[in-house]
Amino acid sequence: MRIRAGILVVGLILWPCVGEAQLRVRDLVVTGGVAAEGYSGNLAAVTIAVVDSTDSAAAAVGEFSSRLDLEHISADARSRLRMAFDLGLRQFAATGFKVRDYAPREWVGSGEAVFSRAMSSWGSITGVVSFKGRWVEDRPPMPLFLQPGYSQIRAGAQVNLVRSAQFDLDFGFHGRREDYRATDPVKQLDLLGRNALSLEGGVSWRGGARGELRFFTTFERSEYPQQGSFEPDDPLRLDHTFRTGLTWTRFADEIDVILGLEGTLNRSNSRRPEYDAVALRGEVSIPLWWDLGMDVYTVITGKSYLFETDFARLVPGEEADNASVAYVTFTRPLAPNLDAALRVGWTRAETDIGDQYYERYGLTLLFNYRPTIR
Repeated sequence: MRIRAGILVVGLILWPCVGEAQLRVRDLVVTGGVAAEGYSGNLAAVTIAVVDSTDSAAAAVGEFSSRLDLEHISADARSRLRMAFDLGLRQFAATGFKVRDYAPREWVGSGEAVFSRAMSSWGSITGVVSFKGRWVEDRPPMPLFLQPGYSQIRAGAQVNLVRSAQFDLDFGFHGRREDYRATDPVKQLDLLGRNALSLEGGVSWRGGARGELRFFTTFERSEYPQQGSFEPDDPLRLDHTFRTGLTWTRFADEIDVILGLEGTLNRSNSRRPEYDAVALRGEVSIPLWWDLGMDVYTVITGKSYLFETDFARLVPGEEADNASVAYVTFTRPLAPNLDAALRVGWTRAETDIGDQYYERYGLTLLFNYRPTIR
């Protein structure tokens, strides 16, 4: 399976940085749960062979996942290697379609290795290599949108410069390759594959031990080898994306707050995918009574395309790319190694058809088990 192979590659690339050192397990968690989800939005089923879209659909979902975090710190405490691996499975039982009921199965996996080293008093250098993949069986039509199967490899480096006790500067670059898996009925998914290179710079200001404000700017160049631009002199699609924004973080009195504002301009030699977007993000963690904790996560996004077209636009990005999302999660420990989480969620996201959206409502119950490691 490509997911397992990619995770193995990540480990082999970073292993020389560790040598004979012993990795410490920072976290090992096994998660299982069930969910009820509802979907709405009657859209053309252009990505599957049978046109079976409907106004609304529902699904019962069972899920299982595991996460492993490893860490090694050098003897002089100046070098640090962290590795994280995730594997997950979601099984759906969907209803509400006209021709038949679907039973999609979604496999996901990821691996990431981050190596950082403090360079005297002037700052630090960080390198990262990661892989993630997804495989979907029996992908259903709209409005039950599941992102198609794909694999992604990403690598990059970042330099952090400490200018004073209050100010930091950072700049870095990342390259990635995304390959969408196209089967016989959905050959057009090949069009979504891309190669991207991004450059980012930021400045951070710390107003205290628990607060930070960061301004950042990112430029990304994306090539789509399988997409045409409809320009004879420049036949292959090439996008340039500019993002800028700020993030404010505050950790105090057991209440954690993260607020962010980001603007995006995407320009292309193909008129179809050019758009402007703005997103407001907020995260709050609050302790409640009876050992309960509450986490709120919200992203409100507005997006508009510069040009209207009469045909479907295939657009890049994750399932929730340029989406509006809201989650409220309540957690409570049940035993020393076991906790439960109840999550209520809503998503309004763009599909792989440009400027076409679906809505998802969900109620999820999860159990997280952390085995004792000696």
